[in-house]
Amino acid sequence: MKVWAYIHPQLNILCCALLPEAVPEGVQAIELEVSSPDDVILDNGQIRVKTEAEKLAEVKADLIKLLQNRATAYINTYYPDSKQKSDISDKEVGETYLAYKQINTTQLRADIAAQVLAYYPDFTTALNNILAVYGSTQDPYINHWLTQLMKVAFRQYFVHRVKQQYHQMKQKIENATSKKDLPAPDSLTFTEPWPEGV
Repeated sequence: MKVWAYIHPQLNILCCALLPEAVPEGVQAIELEVSSPDDVILDNGQIRVKTEAEKLAEVKADLIKLLQNRATAYINTYYPDSKQKSDISDKEVGETYLAYKQINTTQLRADIAAQVLAYYPDFTTALNNILAVYGSTQDPYINHWLTQLMKVAFRQYFVHRVKQQYHQMKQKIENATSKKDLPAPDSLTFTEPWPEGV
């Protein structure tokens, strides 16, 4: 399409007219062939058409922003911000209680991590394994806090896995050397399952 680009005399901004007669009288306009009026920019006082590299960079930035929004929305669907904050408190209180009950929390953290990595998204099996080692028949609060800590670990690992998917998709966008190499916006979806029981 042809556009006539000019700097508006009163507003001092870049404008594009679709017809030459739409350019204000007495204003110097430059005739350009573009795909869209958005392709015209003002660069250090000079009117010019964006380069293919600039157009690609803009599309990449838009796709990455879309990807960020979708990742946040996907995580918040299962694990809202309020629950994430609550889990930080639960983890601190739970570990403090278990340490008070003479449980080695450093070893417990390592054991929970091993269970999450081995059994995710199977929360029940991982929890039963932890309760078999650390559970108590005398103190129900020990079992309560072990369960809470395992839930926190599984929920946080879910976030980690979604972030891994995010980074893989972002890398594909960043590595694209042309628009045809970019993923379609509707393909930027997350598939990480939320573990049951957490």
